[in-house]
Amino acid sequence: MPIQPLLERAIDQIPECQAAAVMDLATGMVLASHTLDADAAQHLDALLPATVGLFEERSLAHVDRALSASQPGSGAASREVLLVGSRRIQLFLRGKQNQDIVLVTLVDSRVGVSEVLPEARRVLGAVEGAL
Repeated sequence: MPIQPLLERAIDQIPECQAAAVMDLATGMVLASHTLDADAAQHLDALLPATVGLFEERSLAHVDRALSASQPGSGAASREVLLVGSRRIQLFLRGKQNQDIVLVTLVDSRVGVSEVLPEARRVLGAVEGAL
């Protein structure tokens, strides 16, 4: 199944989701994206180029090393990054099977993270299955 319909469905399934995209960290390519409006599209366009850097940041790597040291054998590479702004929640989910694949979602900040995370994880699983 192509990725685009999965992202369209993601916006319906993830509460108050305004935009979703799938990115390949290895190439820096956006594989597919879908937005509800021009404002969300503009926000997503600004956010996607920073996605590769987010997972390669030294500070995130430092946290990963600290977690690995405290939990030997855990392989504590960050897979999920959540940024909460005044208007939106930006959620970055790294693939389980292919860590170069990232699902990026923009959600209205009035929604609880506990509502968003399970649905976004399901979408990521479907995306990985489609690739």
